[in-house]
Amino acid sequence: MTVSFYFSIDNLGEDKRIEKRFGFRLGQIEVYFVPETDITDIGQFRRCYTLIGGVGEPQIEYLDEAAFLEGEMMRVVFQIHQDHLSAMHLCKTSSDKIFEKSLELNRLGFCNAASRATDFLGIFADGPDCEKWALHRFGAPTRSPKAAFARVFTIESLSLLQYEEAIACCQPGASDGIEKRMLVPVFSCLHSFLLLKVWPELKSRAERLLWMISDGCNKQYTGLTPGLLAWAWNSKNLGALDSRAKALGCVFTMLVSPRYSAISAVTPSFSEATFMTRGMKACSAILKSIDLLILRPEDKGALMPHLGKLVRLFDFLISMEMSDQCPSNLTGVIRILFSQLPSECLSTWEPPEVHLLGHCVAGDEHRSAELLMFDNTMFSVGLQNCLSADARRAHRDNVIARNETGSTEVNSTIRLQNAALFCLSALGLPQSSAELQDKGCILEKKERAVGRLHPDDAARLLRLLGTKRDGEEEAVGGLQAHPAVFPAYTLMCVVALKRELCIKAAAPSFQALIVNESNLPNVYVSLEDFTVCVQVRTKSGRLESAQSSISIVDQAMPVAVTVVVDGLLVFLYLNGKEALDQPKRLSDYAAEVQAGEILCGRSTKAVETLERGELRKEEDPVLAGAMLMMRFFPRAMVAYEVDSKMGVARSQAAKVLKRKPGSASDEIPLTVYNIIEVTQLVIQFTQVQLSDESLAAMGKKKAGLQEVLDPDTIMWMVLALGTAAIYLPHQHPKFLELIKQPFVKVMQMIAGIIDGASSKQQLSNYEQAFIAACTVYVAFVLASPRGKNIMQDDLAAKLIIKMNAFSDSPIDFSDYVIKNCQSVSSRVAVLILRARQETPATLALVLDAVITRIVNEDGVIFKEDLQEFLVDQGLGAVVQVLHFVGRGLLNIERRERDRKKMTAWLTTGENEERARQEKADRLALEQVGTLAARMHRQLFLQLHHVMDEVIHGLPLDEVSMLALVRMVGTVLEVPQVMFMPAKSLRAERMQDIEVAEGMPYECWRNVSELSCDKLRVWTEKFYPMSLRTFGEVSTMLEDLQEQVVVRDRRHISSPRLEIGAMSHTNRVWIHFQSSQPEFLTDTEVRILPVHDPPLELPRKKSGHKYCAEPSRLVAFANAVLRNPRFNDEVYANTVVLLAELNLPELYTSM
Repeated sequence: MTVSFYFSIDNLGEDKRIEKRFGFRLGQIEVYFVPETDITDIGQFRRCYTLIGGVGEPQIEYLDEAAFLEGEMMRVVFQIHQDHLSAMHLCKTSSDKIFEKSLELNRLGFCNAASRATDFLGIFADGPDCEKWALHRFGAPTRSPKAAFARVFTIESLSLLQYEEAIACCQPGASDGIEKRMLVPVFSCLHSFLLLKVWPELKSRAERLLWMISDGCNKQYTGLTPGLLAWAWNSKNLGALDSRAKALGCVFTMLVSPRYSAISAVTPSFSEATFMTRGMKACSAILKSIDLLILRPEDKGALMPHLGKLVRLFDFLISMEMSDQCPSNLTGVIRILFSQLPSECLSTWEPPEVHLLGHCVAGDEHRSAELLMFDNTMFSVGLQNCLSADARRAHRDNVIARNETGSTEVNSTIRLQNAALFCLSALGLPQSSAELQDKGCILEKKERAVGRLHPDDAARLLRLLGTKRDGEEEAVGGLQAHPAVFPAYTLMCVVALKRELCIKAAAPSFQALIVNESNLPNVYVSLEDFTVCVQVRTKSGRLESAQSSISIVDQAMPVAVTVVVDGLLVFLYLNGKEALDQPKRLSDYAAEVQAGEILCGRSTKAVETLERGELRKEEDPVLAGAMLMMRFFPRAMVAYEVDSKMGVARSQAAKVLKRKPGSASDEIPLTVYNIIEVTQLVIQFTQVQLSDESLAAMGKKKAGLQEVLDPDTIMWMVLALGTAAIYLPHQHPKFLELIKQPFVKVMQMIAGIIDGASSKQQLSNYEQAFIAACTVYVAFVLASPRGKNIMQDDLAAKLIIKMNAFSDSPIDFSDYVIKNCQSVSSRVAVLILRARQETPATLALVLDAVITRIVNEDGVIFKEDLQEFLVDQGLGAVVQVLHFVGRGLLNIERRERDRKKMTAWLTTGENEERARQEKADRLALEQVGTLAARMHRQLFLQLHHVMDEVIHGLPLDEVSMLALVRMVGTVLEVPQVMFMPAKSLRAERMQDIEVAEGMPYECWRNVSELSCDKLRVWTEKFYPMSLRTFGEVSTMLEDLQEQVVVRDRRHISSPRLEIGAMSHTNRVWIHFQSSQPEFLTDTEVRILPVHDPPLELPRKKSGHKYCAEPSRLVAFANAVLRNPRFNDEVYANTVVLLAELNLPELYTSM
């Protein structure tokens, strides 16, 4: 989102004794300016101050050429990103010199990648007698009168394109002065020279879209009358949408309506072919631009009414392109007009249109099923016709065109098929959700547990919300997750009431539909008037309520109750109708959702009163009926999504309520219809394009897949196959087709890619992406009952295991290892180690197999086995297993801390069960660590042999070489070197400020060496070379305080270790502290592992170690430094090793 406005500061008061500020507040960040006066008493703003969290010292930056005076008009643009750094741009209206500043809004509470909501953008002016200032937003000014002291102005719902405001601003009677200069139409505003160059690509797309809308208002261009255009703009379907969504809705009304009428009947506005050609070209451009824009849920809501017309349009164009003449249902003038259209007007329409249809229904299996079933499966048939075209011939023509003419234009058939395969992937995606109920429940029974948010579902879905737990960054190896600053989710259930049995209460009384400790909304029904009450727990612990204005009993049965929490707003829907007069606004963000049980039913006291006979049943207020299909969705739905889910849920609930016990329905549910249809289409594509007969006819039967089809088509095909493998039920007959021909062809192409490659870095970007997509496809095929037999073939097993080493998405080989651990070869075992298995039992079996196969009875590895082990990257795999064990132990420590914190909320049984599980996990990891350390020590024993192999040219990968260099340093007692630049450290504010010693920002880094027993650590800080000032400098003062210390535990209370002192364990924590959020100094850490008992190393009769011979060491260092394939850390450790040896007489031999 880009927020842009103008401001001027006329006067902040005359009192110079009090600090005066003007600035902006974005979540926790304050960016402000302080006036500096000279002898003329004119306020000058030369510096920009940034304060985070309202405490500490602000960061100061000079504005340089963007400095401004009192009364000077300035423009500010905030370029806001959800998933990376945002930026502020400041400039004068009379100059193009820009001051730019980066802002971490996504980390400090303003915006978040998991939600479309933002915090408030505040504009404040602090100072006595703070006088007038002006603000202009997107050409629409809001001028404030004389502001009070320390008054804060807040603006909500800022958008990029504000059509209504701009159009309203153009009306007669606009005021003069600065407002008149700023009141310009949106079209002129976008072309203004005052517009900063922010997001050039998005800006150009917005300009194109706006010009199309502007031209579309011309009657002869589109055939739309002003009345029809006004209807499109003010349609009831668009009335509740914002300006951008209304604009998209208007565009699609112009796009679809005249074309559809032109196909069905002769329209006077299309009586000339030139106008029709211009209209079709304009619509094609609109489709291209729309496809490039990011569609929000609001935008999709505006496009939903047009999907049926787009499907008919797509079917019409496909039928025209596949036939030599126009369709027979077109006659007269229309037939002549279409025959005169250039072919590119048709071929450029279909891919964007198919893309758009896929975008609109992606992630909603019900909408996807409705689209596929629309008008007797019209869209499905159209996709089938697209995919039946000859892709091999199109690829061949495309290659010939590129070789002969140098054209970069892609064949129209390839474009269309790529779009169709992408659409299949989108159509097959279901909406992420969790079933909270196994079966329905009776409402009038006593309150009891009727469902739960399972921990597995919570871990899977809450990760989508961006929840980060304490210490999780260590458990995942440094990958940081965004905290769930903006909780956004939807809770839905269906209630079937027996109206005749529902009895009202004479006094206020409530009956619970949903009560939970998972921080989901609590839903009650008031028995006084049968309205619905919703309670949401906020982060501060408060329960905030909202009550509906309509009764649940008056709704059509069954009733779909939907609660949407979107940041600070709560919505309630009954049968898709908004039940609150206005959304409930919370005082704080909703509490984070967690696993837990869900209760439903009447209070125990009311039931016991009825059972004792103190109240007759006819007088007992009650809500009678049943509740079923309670579901949790990890995102906030908008109105059209609620309406869609509501319709499907009510339909399914009605069938469940009418079904007789024990009966089953033969009807295919909508939840799987879409993926079944997608699977049929993608399998048909592979059968047509990859059949042996067609390949043999082309003479390509033995050729690679890349020689038959376009590379992009192959990629989209694999993604569609992967989607089918993930979501198609395993018992469906079509799943067997996924294992046959497409699987074999894909594996053949993978074999051609990884043949001869030793690491992922040697592959191109396309090859890496292709293998990543194939890994997902293969993983889910192997997880099926039919796919498990694939690993019984040795060649297939080796190929799949080797492929997995080139991917970042590991495949679980636990079943294969358990069945074949006695017969697996050492080479395959090493490949499995490289496959980054995460099951400790699997790793233990594989490590045991490796040690058993390559270490003989005398405790020695033969030369041939050692060479094979090193070439297969076995050393690097062992080190990776040690790192995995270290991360796992950290994760267990975090779980233990969490359990101790939650002791008051856990029962004795739950506490003991968690403790037992943590103990079992620790023992399993320690067993893996023991085996890996044993293998590591074995390599220490034959370290001189490994060094000789490297000297003689044996190729090692980067990870193995770094581990080898460090092993040599450990033997020679030369510390390992680790470099931690300032830019790699992410500071967080300390919780215990009183012990911060003036440095409230900290960062923790864990360093461990699991194959040893203790560590000796040295640290030293360096000022970065990039920040050093060269030449003559009289004075340089940096207001900065930073320190780095080493501790045994990750806590400020853990004693500091002296430089070079011994740690208590084989793991230490490097603790960085700073007086500001960003670190400026780099840190060098040197570590020396200490083994107890000492390492066993072969020695000569003289007592010297074989691996410490000077000539061998220099030759080894020479072999490493001459190889250009390694990273800087390998060379740095090698150079430090040579420097510590101090053998100048041998350096000349290098």
